Amino acid sequence: MQELKIKSIKKFEIRNTCDLSVDGTHNFFVGKSKILTSNCDRLTPDAQGILRNMSESYSAHTRFILTCNYVEKIIPAIYSRMQAFEIKPVSKKDVALRLVEILQTEKVSFTQEDIIFIINSFYPDIRKVINFAQQSTIEEADGVLKIKISKENAVEVDLLKKLVELLKNPDEAGVFNEIRQMTIEFDVNSLETVYRYLMDNVDEYAKGKEAIIIHTLGEWLCQSEVVIPKVRDIPFLACMYDILKEISR
Repeated sequence: MQELKIKSIKKFEIRNTCDLSVDGTHNFFVGKSKILTSNCDRLTPDAQGILRNMSESYSAHTRFILTCNYVEKIIPAIYSRMQAFEIKPVSKKDVALRLVEILQTEKVSFTQEDIIFIINSFYPDIRKVINFAQQSTIEEADGVLKIKISKENAVEVDLLKKLVELLKNPDEAGVFNEIRQMTIEFDVNSLETVYRYLMDNVDEYAKGKEAIIIHTLGEWLCQSEVVIPKVRDIPFLACMYDILKEISR
């Protein structure tokens, strides 16, 4: 069984809190209130098995609160032992208002078109919305900060939209080869963004097969997590092949 290796432990005097870094994922243990929180969907199934045994062994005096972004990555043995609470994403309007508030606080000039482009491109990923706005902020000669959507950023969003359009017509000749060529332009280290976009827009191309398409995306996303970055385009293309085949039936 794979061991759960803790790379670092940082102690904080306030409330006796420890930060346990596991492969870059931060997990917090609060000593006095005895609460463990974990982004546990980033743990391997074997590591989750260890976590399950730990929760059973110390449940009498420790409260475990596990957090995750993708519940489908949680092993059934853990999920069945927990009370699940789903936190639904906020609306597009609320995200847009929050983005406007941030930009105004930071004294960044923007247009309504900038906000619409960013929200439509990255919602419901709020972190990506904020990061994209930050990356698109430039300082002009007079020292004024301004949102400027670069051609490269716009191309990335256009590629995502084009991918969805291709999936709408899976029977057309050369669709897979065209997707294969598009993959070259995607950053293999950020293919998770592509999976997320396909998930968020599944209703546009699934043709009534949303459930099986989401299952396929989840399976291949898990596969891509265990391969080295340089070849992550291979499981992604295999995922695209399976989706095209399913939609064509």
